[in-house]
Amino acid sequence: MLQVADLDADRIKADLRDKVHGVKDLLGLVMFELGDNDDPQVIFEALNGRGTPLLPSDLIKNRSLA
Repeated sequence: MLQVADLDADRIKADLRDKVHGVKDLLGLVMFELGDNDDPQVIFEALNGRGTPLLPSDLIKNRSLA
């Protein structure tokens, strides 16, 4: 059986670093500047209009970011 002490810390760090970089390469950040008359909820729902109903967690995230 493999013991934690048998693992090479440098190899673990390198593997983790590679995985983090791989995930970062797949992610993107989009920022929208809204005007005073813009409704963030309406814009969120329009952008999320993929034909998939929003989950309650999506709505909570939207409200917390607005």
